[in-house]
Amino acid sequence: MTFFVEGEEEALPATLYVGDGYSLYIPDEDWDGPEQSTENGVPTDTWVSAFNSDVALSVSRYGDMTVTEARDAFAQSSGYEFEDLMGGSPGDLLTGTNEKGEYLSFFVAAGGGADSYAVSWRYPAEAAEGFGARLPTIAETFLAS
Repeated sequence: MTFFVEGEEEALPATLYVGDGYSLYIPDEDWDGPEQSTENGVPTDTWVSAFNSDVALSVSRYGDMTVTEARDAFAQSSGYEFEDLMGGSPGDLLTGTNEKGEYLSFFVAAGGGADSYAVSWRYPAEAAEGFGARLPTIAETFLAS
């Protein structure tokens, strides 16, 4: 997996993780997980940075929801404020902030059948330069099956 951090190319080995209806490449080093949880009936797999526990990447499965319904449900339950949920397409990347100034970005993708998946990543402002570049690259490897 190749990242571009502060203008420098960085290559890291990664392993394909196969979840419930999806796959995703996770770097081999420095990521703990996945932790599996269910909140409000939504199963979620979460990987947390071994360097900074405030940095995480999650995949949440919204059963029997359209991409638009899953996007709205995720945004409402996240605790973050998003600029504009009405603009663009339902699968577009959205970024929000919370009262601590932390960032949360996510996109929603249609899965097989009637499921939709929210792929999200969060990080504090002070981690934006490194993790702000790495996390979207990891998330882009997501593939619903």
